[in-house]
Amino acid sequence: MPTPEEVYIKKAEPRIIKTQRICVALMTLIAPVFVVGYFSLLIPECEKSEIWFQRSGSILVALGAIIEFNLLSINGDVNPSGLSGSTHIEMSEKYQKLHKVLTISAFIVIFLGTVVWGYGDLFY
Repeated sequence: MPTPEEVYIKKAEPRIIKTQRICVALMTLIAPVFVVGYFSLLIPECEKSEIWFQRSGSILVALGAIIEFNLLSINGDVNPSGLSGSTHIEMSEKYQKLHKVLTISAFIVIFLGTVVWGYGDLFY
């Protein structure tokens, strides 16, 4: 009969994998958004290029916030607090590095998106 910790791990691990895959997929959308905004692709005729670039910053912020929100939903599984069994700690160590990279990347995307959104017309 499985222990309560093993049952928990069996449920948590697929959720962690799914969430991290979603976050990686969303990260891959960031470069195209930035390129489309910077090179004024898909721009309406009545818009200026610098305004279009500035607006791409809001999309970057939204993507970064969605990524961070998804990562927060699995934070307790990846970074356990309090007493944890060895199985939980092993699972945590397995996914912690990617979680940390995605969290830092999401912060950078939100920061850069905010700068572009606020001052993109001046940098363009």
